[in-house]
Amino acid sequence: MKKASLGLGFLALLAAAGSSLAQERPRRPPPIDPLAVLKLPGFQSRELANGLKLWLAFRETSSLMSLDLLLEGGESAAAENVPGMATLASTLLGSGTFARRLPQFEEAVEGMGGSLTVQATPDAIHLRFRFLDEFLDDALALVAEMILQPDYTERAVQVAKTAITYDLLEKEGDPEFAARRHLLRLLFAGHPYERSTFGRSAIRGWTLKELLAFVGQTCRPNNAQIILVGNATINTATRKVSHYLNTWPRRDVPSPARPPLRPPESDRMAFIDVPRMNDCLVFAGTVVPPLSAGEAAALQVLNQILGGSLFARLNLSLRESKGYARFATSEVLSYRAGSVVLIKAAVPPDDLVQAVGELLAETRKLSKEPPLADEVAQAKGYLMANFPVAIERFEAFSGRIAETISLGAGEERWSRSYETVIGVDAPRVFALGQRILAQPFWVVIAGAKEACLDRLAEFDSVDLFEAGGAYLSTLTKRKEP
Repeated sequence: MKKASLGLGFLALLAAAGSSLAQERPRRPPPIDPLAVLKLPGFQSRELANGLKLWLAFRETSSLMSLDLLLEGGESAAAENVPGMATLASTLLGSGTFARRLPQFEEAVEGMGGSLTVQATPDAIHLRFRFLDEFLDDALALVAEMILQPDYTERAVQVAKTAITYDLLEKEGDPEFAARRHLLRLLFAGHPYERSTFGRSAIRGWTLKELLAFVGQTCRPNNAQIILVGNATINTATRKVSHYLNTWPRRDVPSPARPPLRPPESDRMAFIDVPRMNDCLVFAGTVVPPLSAGEAAALQVLNQILGGSLFARLNLSLRESKGYARFATSEVLSYRAGSVVLIKAAVPPDDLVQAVGELLAETRKLSKEPPLADEVAQAKGYLMANFPVAIERFEAFSGRIAETISLGAGEERWSRSYETVIGVDAPRVFALGQRILAQPFWVVIAGAKEACLDRLAEFDSVDLFEAGGAYLSTLTKRKEP
């Protein structure tokens, strides 16, 4: 695949856009009340005889329970020549067992008042099961059946391949999916995480033999964690989980390769052709290596200032002040090997060049000038005022704990997460902004080629791709005679 950098003309455009940023911002967020100290419930852990790690978070005030099973490795553990094995395995795990076809499997889940999903990520296969607490034994029995009696047959593999192919084909018509996936493909290039961005062409190489080899290396108790949240004790949970999963045999498992994520070497730009789009969807991103607890909290605050709300800088600049964008937001995607800072905006084709310049200039301003103390206070206030409300809901509470554990953090990091954010100040946010936001970015634009081509020609160099990710050509700026 060809790669091209944004040249001096584009950097000049950024400088010109940056010179207009000093104008007064049109709106300010409402004041936030002083933050109270929040004591988070902790959780306990045990390791079973076969190496399975069990975590329990006690939650008395709900009739629900959650069970999250994490199989370490995910897509990054797949062989380089057959990416997508974790997606195939998770699809089959969520489609029934050898003893129960899908209708009977779904009936069993619904009979527990439950919901069950299985998802592949770059780091793990994540099974998430929610059910009424009176059905804990039934839920564990069903999970044991999924793990010990999976429907891994030639027929099941072919059915899953067809379903995944059509699902990808449909999603490729969604500009957000196409742009996001391609941005991650570019940011993860050369890293094991790149295997999580496979396209439809990779599916043809999937076989039962490859699946069994992948599962044999990853689906082991000493490579897994179970997280239970609900009204139970650690002793009861240990006894019940051991009863249903004690025959799951352990085996030596190779450690997944997770080198730290590295940013691109220079600013680069790509275009994804998604026909019949009116707007252009702009995604920009860079990567961050693993952070300490304090740095991760500062990154949350930095993201909130940049694009985490209607009052964040990106929205106030691109939408409110300049009128370039329908919306402009930012988010942080967290993984074991680091994080992705992702920026998104929807802009009309006529404003594309100015909007991309403004987006990157506004982002990099946080690497050049310290944020205002009021901005940091507002960002922290928003994050912390919403956190206690969010974890009142059982789904959000159990999801936060599962996410914490899936990222390799333990009970102490979870219990101190609230006060760690409270301790973030403007110098720490600025120091992180200097490290991260001055880095090169990949910019991916999704839009209709016929509507955007003239505007794309104003950039120094843009690689063109079809919605599925196949490279088409490189468009370069015409030189003036």
